[in-house]
Amino acid sequence: MRHPTLIVWAVFCVWALWLAALQGAWATGGSLAAWTPEFGFVLVFALRPELPRGERRAAAALLAAARVAFSSEPVLAVFAAYLGTSGALDALRRSIEIDRPVVRALAAAGATAAAAGFWILCRRISLLEAGIAAPAAALPWRGVIVTGLLVGCALPLVHRLPGARPLVGVRA
Repeated sequence: MRHPTLIVWAVFCVWALWLAALQGAWATGGSLAAWTPEFGFVLVFALRPELPRGERRAAAALLAAARVAFSSEPVLAVFAAYLGTSGALDALRRSIEIDRPVVRALAAAGATAAAAGFWILCRRISLLEAGIAAPAAALPWRGVIVTGLLVGCALPLVHRLPGARPLVGVRA
């Protein structure tokens, strides 16, 4: 497989920004806000396994930057969660077969739950350091479930994103 060109990375960045904006709009209002999936993790789990590790990490960093642009989460915490998820996914791929939809969905739900818990902890610590009483926050289980379902069921649609085929897709 040829290395992705600049135009492929630009298209991937556009998709990442668009999905992060959609996620931010979905999370800000309405009765469905609790059901907001983590679209960036869906794309992390859609990255081609045969991409070089550095390119997978670069894609995860782009997804984190897009997420930061439309969220109120601490910047370093978002980057740590996305890059950590990418690294954990690499480790999982080396040890078990993760290409099955159920296994991938469970891994995505676990990664989303871990990231959400980490972001809640980071936000709570930053509020306490500022002298603000941090309210108790629960893990967004509904969003975790939706993210897992999207990774398990809708990944074939993600593999067909126009222009992003060299970065996301099934094994060649």
